[in-house]
Amino acid sequence: MTASGAAAIRAQLNKHLQNGALALPTVSPCESFTLEQLGALQRALTCNTDEQLVQLSGGFKNNLRSPQHRTLDELAAHHAEEAQHVAADSTGSVAAAVRDGRCHSITMAWVHSLSDDGRKAVAAAHDGPFPLLPKAGLEEHTASTKEAGVAPGLRQAVLDNLSKTVTCQIGHEAEPVARGSWSEKDFPTWPYEVEYNASGYGPYPFWAGGGGSGGSLSGPGADIHTYWSAVHNAERLDHSSCSLTGLGASDGPCTHLFLNGSWAFLYKQDQSFCCMSSAPVQYTPCHLTRPQRNFMDVMTYRGVIQNYTSEDGLYTGQAKHYSMHLTSPSNFWFWYVTDMQDRPLEQGEGPCDMYDSSGTRNYCGGPPKMLFHQYHTDTFKSTTIDPAVFALPDVCKKTPYTYCMVQPTNFCG
Repeated sequence: MTASGAAAIRAQLNKHLQNGALALPTVSPCESFTLEQLGALQRALTCNTDEQLVQLSGGFKNNLRSPQHRTLDELAAHHAEEAQHVAADSTGSVAAAVRDGRCHSITMAWVHSLSDDGRKAVAAAHDGPFPLLPKAGLEEHTASTKEAGVAPGLRQAVLDNLSKTVTCQIGHEAEPVARGSWSEKDFPTWPYEVEYNASGYGPYPFWAGGGGSGGSLSGPGADIHTYWSAVHNAERLDHSSCSLTGLGASDGPCTHLFLNGSWAFLYKQDQSFCCMSSAPVQYTPCHLTRPQRNFMDVMTYRGVIQNYTSEDGLYTGQAKHYSMHLTSPSNFWFWYVTDMQDRPLEQGEGPCDMYDSSGTRNYCGGPPKMLFHQYHTDTFKSTTIDPAVFALPDVCKKTPYTYCMVQPTNFCG
């Protein structure tokens, strides 16, 4: 029941939507349905939602299994908004994204929001097939709407709707890529391999329960040196101040090593301690890889910050702001900031979009915790990295392994 990458996962899930106890009665490809047909199915599923079942699985908020719409009124309002989006686009790419989003919503509701009796009722009342998951997902529609030239504001609204069930896993489903040509004009997409310095803020590692760099969100920050490679699908992050007491080691400098295949290891730089922090999806939901080269494409461009000032004192001036607001959990944000030449300035996550309502760094009433790092932009250079940089140290090869898997898993799905 496992697969690598979003497209392969959809294909694998489609096999189980056609066989087994939760199989759909009859099926057709998502791409064969009209929006009207899918809308009618959504209404039938909403009418038959088993609220007790939803509550048992975690309720209607901050729950990865909850239906997207609780009432018919909520669904009708969403359909009206989608109709406006479709009408405003002449390329057809928006309609395709809306269609595929509805197929996701239908299959999710069929599996997680209906009792056996509810599924029987919907099947008896519905004259026709049910949709499978679509061939295209958020990544494909991000590219297709951009290529089609959909107006930026409309494009952002459509992609925001399509990503309503996105978790923090979205930027960490990377696979190796062949090296290609790249120049600085290709920013904000990253080069194929980079090495850079950064200043770290907030707790690191965030799930260990400690402060890392004192947990401070101000001042010079903790020194970070990173090797990142799309070619080797690997990343090595050397952090100067890690809180490891909650993981069974003393605090101090550590390295987080992300390897191809969703394996990751966190170890002290003196190699006195190592624990496994990530493994493929068959072992843990929170399987992490290095970020994708174009992770900012699944975020929304929020515009220009007129007076951005980095805490480490290395940049002051205008900056471009990207962010993503997750719904699982509902108060979880990721953000990314570049200079006006699209070079990286900051990347972070927390319970608000960079700042609180007063425009200052703040804990914003989390969890989740706020943490970010600020790139030393002048050090962010395209390079060629020796694969030996990503070699697993001997301390991490010892068995039985010590485990420190990322928590909480509901952030990952």
